Amino acid sequence: MEIGGIQPADSTLNWRFSFDFTNTCSGDDPNAIIDYTNITSLPPFCHTKIEFDGSRPPLLIFCAVAAVVVNWTCALFIFILTCEAIIMRRSYMLQGTDILSMCFTALFALPTIRSLLPGAPSYGAIIDLVGILPCTLIVALCAVCVAVAKLNKRHKPKKEE
Repeated sequence: MEIGGIQPADSTLNWRFSFDFTNTCSGDDPNAIIDYTNITSLPPFCHTKIEFDGSRPPLLIFCAVAAVVVNWTCALFIFILTCEAIIMRRSYMLQGTDILSMCFTALFALPTIRSLLPGAPSYGAIIDLVGILPCTLIVALCAVCVAVAKLNKRHKPKKEE
């Protein structure tokens, strides 16, 4: 059996496939010629076993791990900046729109890093549960906290009596 002419395409492009072929019909003599059209001539418990193995190349695994590390690093730095601005009351950080725009930019940029992975699986894979979903939630909460802090910081006009 030859699979040399098969060309992986689309989602199988970044996979490496191998197979192992075992024929137990030949019995003790591997060069024996067996008539496969006559079922009575086959030895008992005769079967053909083909095992396929699919794996990802090491470079692809490295890219996936690097994407998760980049997502977590960005999310943690944004969380630290948000805590510094809100909890430690560093009001100069909330003066402009820098930190707010950074939070919203990261909110849309972090999931995009995942889609840049070669041969990225559909959403719901382990990489989403480990690296994408928690980081996006952290950044979204930081963006909401910064937006609320900026709205509370606005000066309210004094009521005249």
